[in-house]
Amino acid sequence: MKGTFEEIYKNFKSYLLKIAIKKLINKSMSEDVVQDVFVYTLQYLNKYPNAEISKYILVKDTLKLCRKENQRQSTTIPLEDSLEDS
Repeated sequence: MKGTFEEIYKNFKSYLLKIAIKKLINKSMSEDVVQDVFVYTLQYLNKYPNAEISKYILVKDTLKLCRKENQRQSTTIPLEDSLEDS
């Protein structure tokens, strides 16, 4: 899709948020992931003004960030648990 950042954001924000919520459950984290995807997209469009951004790329980036967030959460030990083991 070729268009302004605002058009891309308007067209895909809700869709990407639904995907992120399904993968992460937590709405706040999902919003952060989608925000990160759009920050990256804006930076990319600023660097390559004639580039086209496809739905596929936006979904792929959203899923990739969701996986990273899930991995980060699964390797984090809550403070209470780490103190009990000591």
